[in-house]
Amino acid sequence: MDIKTDPRNPGGFRSIWVGNIQPSVTNNQLMRLFGQFGDIHSIRILHDKHCAFINYTEESSAAKAMQEMQGHSLCGASLVIRFPDKKMF
Repeated sequence: MDIKTDPRNPGGFRSIWVGNIQPSVTNNQLMRLFGQFGDIHSIRILHDKHCAFINYTEESSAAKAMQEMQGHSLCGASLVIRFPDKKMF
């Protein structure tokens, strides 16, 4: 069976790293904002590093979120979104 790779997500990641997170951002805000792209497995905000990890249940959801939310303004800051350096789960 030949499995096709999503060209937006060649590494097959289900997680995205979101940078430029302001201290006032909450899990609920991220859930509402990023949940529109698919089912979220978990969210982890690292306020001291101004970033968050959003873990989806599907690879395609992570790819779509990255494509659609890059540069989106949240609490006055422009989000920077990347795939993490290694798979989270």
